[in-house]
Amino acid sequence: NYYKKNYKEILKNTMVQLIFLAIAIGICAPISIIVYNSPPKKYQGTSISIQNTDLYFDPRNMSSFDKMDVEPNVYLNCHTHTYYSDGSLSPEMTIQYHILNGYNVMFMTDHNMISGGLAGQKIAQEKYSDQILVIPGIEWTNCRCHLNLIGIEEDVPLIKWPTNQEIKELIDYVHSKGGLVILNHYPWSEWAGLSQPSMQEWIEMGIDFLEVVNGITVDYQGIVFSKQNNLRYVTGTDLHFDERASGWTVLNVPINHTLSPTDKISSVVPYLTKESVLKALRDKSTQISFLFDAKGSIIQATSQHSSFNPKYTFYSAWINLGRLFHSYFELQRGMYSFVDGSCTDVITVVYGSQIACLVAWIIIMFFCFKFLFYILRKCAQLLIIKLYSKKKQ
Repeated sequence: NYYKKNYKEILKNTMVQLIFLAIAIGICAPISIIVYNSPPKKYQGTSISIQNTDLYFDPRNMSSFDKMDVEPNVYLNCHTHTYYSDGSLSPEMTIQYHILNGYNVMFMTDHNMISGGLAGQKIAQEKYSDQILVIPGIEWTNCRCHLNLIGIEEDVPLIKWPTNQEIKELIDYVHSKGGLVILNHYPWSEWAGLSQPSMQEWIEMGIDFLEVVNGITVDYQGIVFSKQNNLRYVTGTDLHFDERASGWTVLNVPINHTLSPTDKISSVVPYLTKESVLKALRDKSTQISFLFDAKGSIIQATSQHSSFNPKYTFYSAWINLGRLFHSYFELQRGMYSFVDGSCTDVITVVYGSQIACLVAWIIIMFFCFKFLFYILRKCAQLLIIKLYSKKKQ
């Protein structure tokens, strides 16, 4: 009888509750999406560790791509990132990763900043000077190209859409500082939609090397083009997260030490300098080749969920809620410029039918819980009446 007499009031209260629920979701959804999309370093929920640290990978059992007249004493990685830009490893852990994987020289090349490379160089000099030589560099990144600028120790101007003339001027500037320029992952840049110059234009602009191995991707046509046009080539792991080492650029730098087969690759490091390595690379008479193994080494950096990050734990409810709401739309950003947002306009694709189903399920569950609440309250009332009646008797 109560519900029959007061259905209007009940309906009004139900509508108020639904409106309050909609407002709560309307407030929580954008907040959680913002938190979910915040920089990983701010809410990092994983710990990075290097597996098999008791092992050491020696790449010398592989044959070089090109026949070499002298045995190499430098095993180089030309392309790597740290968490100074968009990598997951600290500079020191990146150094440890390279030592364990049989590199004795590395270029530390964060996107559009020299600070990561300088930090790595300092750490290597202070703690690993007998194991690896770190040479700082920058991966100059924009909507037209990714160039490794090696040997400079200062930031360079960032241009989102550089002209060929502006690219040429930067290459000349790096050369004036005694540095080298490597054109990175030409095929990947094509896949990513960069408006890059042609290979012939790159030669005319004066690049020193073409990266023909990026991670486990081999640019065979790049190798053929390089051989036909007297362009030298190198490899790069392009290390960001947990990639295995699969390519080693090899050359022989003249030093007062012979690397015997029983010596560790790191034994030559005390005899190497940044200047001697760059000089050997600049010298076009220096034989340069690479080792490659697609299956990679057994030593890699892996990420594991960590419960020891207080900030991540505190915000985990918002992060997980944001992940839920973010699944109902997609931001098609295109290639990121690393200068000023994406290279293309951001397109928001909303999954309307899925959102409609979500709203329907929220309403259905709301009324299910309302009905369940009514049943439980009715049972409680009947139980109280029954107990009261027994007590009076």
